[in-house]
Amino acid sequence: MPSNSVPPIPLALLLTFVAAASGFGQLLEPLMGEPETLVALLVGENLPRASGNRFISDSTASRAAAGLIQLGDKAAPALVAALDSKVPLQRLNAAYVLTLIDAPTAQAALLRAARNEDQAVKALAIEALPVYTSSEAHQLAWAALSDPIREVQTAAMMAYMRRLKDKPSTTQRYIAAQQIAELLKVAELRPTAAWVLGFLGSNVAARQLVAALDDARPEVRSVILASLAKLGDKQTTLGIVPRLRDAEVNVRCAAATTLGELRDLRATPALTAALADSAASVRREAAAALGKTGDWRAGERLWPLLDDAEDGVARNAAWALAEIGDRQAVPLLIKVLSQPEIRAEPAADALGRLGDPRAIAALGQYLEKHPDSEIAAQALAKIRHPEAVAELARVASTIKSLAARRGLRAIADVGFDFHPPEDVAQWWKENKDHYLRPLPVTVPAEPQPKAPAKAGE
Repeated sequence: MPSNSVPPIPLALLLTFVAAASGFGQLLEPLMGEPETLVALLVGENLPRASGNRFISDSTASRAAAGLIQLGDKAAPALVAALDSKVPLQRLNAAYVLTLIDAPTAQAALLRAARNEDQAVKALAIEALPVYTSSEAHQLAWAALSDPIREVQTAAMMAYMRRLKDKPSTTQRYIAAQQIAELLKVAELRPTAAWVLGFLGSNVAARQLVAALDDARPEVRSVILASLAKLGDKQTTLGIVPRLRDAEVNVRCAAATTLGELRDLRATPALTAALADSAASVRREAAAALGKTGDWRAGERLWPLLDDAEDGVARNAAWALAEIGDRQAVPLLIKVLSQPEIRAEPAADALGRLGDPRAIAALGQYLEKHPDSEIAAQALAKIRHPEAVAELARVASTIKSLAARRGLRAIADVGFDFHPPEDVAQWWKENKDHYLRPLPVTVPAEPQPKAPAKAGE
């Protein structure tokens, strides 16, 4: 089953080949010679497996493969001939090298390899087929989705994901997702199918993905939830909500994360309930999800998390309160400024984003104690209030705080980065009346009497 969101790539060999071809620094010296001679050396090591393990091999087979890739199209005939070799490993390695040669002849050879009787060779070739740009390649991969061999079916699904770099149309994605969604019914193929469907991003698979959430394997449920997050279909919200009560912590976390990506207000009650989860990781993700949802109703339920035992939970709660614009939390966030920096800094950022003048004095005091806090200084600047300018000027006039000076630049457009505090104090003495004066009040114009209507109007 895929273990992350990045498809496995032939990293070790690919880095070697690119380095050798570009002169960027050779990691191994490729063997050069006639293609037939080099193809004969494609034995002794399983190159696809070595690449999957992501280590750089200096074997004869690896060096021969590097030489064949440098030859490009010239190597294609010899590699095609090797597809009929009596040595299974040579057939496999020849097909693998063909997948790494980006040239017309090699691409045509891949189509032949995709019909090979050796299932390992066939799967390797199918996974590399240009399914979106070649009708023949699409037909081969499409047929392979129904192949009796699971390895071949998996390769076909991967082809539709790997070739997304060819920028398929919405219709092409839809058609591929519709077919691959049917493979969710096969337990053995479900992890890969769910993973690929997330990358395809077509909502046609949403219903089947939700239905597959009853899989007994927690790791599969997590993959499905990650794919549903990529699809972003709010119609799946109610199907995901029950997973916030899943027996597995990782699944509950994934459910909260996914609901946050969906930003559906219908998930608020379940997410607020998850704030009381026994697992800190779930509380943390639920708080973040509520922030993304932006539902102001969650504010009061987030307040206690500012004092949560886990720092990550408290940080996410502060962030979420700012996201939903809960100014009622300002006094609570001010109290957090007296806690360790790992909690105080997120609270300072939240206060700045909320823009409430009640936080100005507390932020100034915090900046005085922590003169390097860019977050506190910028929070004051974000409040955009005359008293915020005064507080920044006060700090910058008394201590060497580069952060306070940068805050002044952001709000008052003055620069004192390399000046002594006395210069800031003098500037403020000369200009404070300008910044602290009351804002002009606009007096509404008195309504003018309407002219009498003329006869007939």
